[in-house]
Amino acid sequence: MEIVLRQATEDDITELATLNKRLVVDQGSRNPYTASEYENRFRDWLRGDEWNVDIFVDSEGATLGYAVHTVQQDYYYPDQEVVYLRQFYIDRPMRRRGIGTAVYELLAKERFGAREVAVDVLATNPDGQKFWAHLGFTPYFTSMKKR
Repeated sequence: MEIVLRQATEDDITELATLNKRLVVDQGSRNPYTASEYENRFRDWLRGDEWNVDIFVDSEGATLGYAVHTVQQDYYYPDQEVVYLRQFYIDRPMRRRGIGTAVYELLAKERFGAREVAVDVLATNPDGQKFWAHLGFTPYFTSMKKR
């Protein structure tokens, strides 16, 4: 399957908001956003300079998923840059077919370069933890909360 990476536009906001809601549900997040709040967040990201939003499509133009990422200074080594991959989502019917791995490799090649990549994975998302471990990511810290 040929995978094409394209930069999202404001025409994609409704679809991105829908995919983001699925990501939130799939990972067990407590994010309480409404559909319009998801749309507003993507609108802000697309209009600003900080975040990059990419959509992954197949050769026929069907959406496979999306990613939101930025380049920032490394916390401990401010002279070095790190890619913070805030969101990475492969749509449910496309999973377990090697598409996530292929998309990540394409992102790394076309967007990230030789920079280190940091990703947050919720404790409520064991499938996500397995996916990132499969790609060679290792846990770095645990953030904890008390209600």
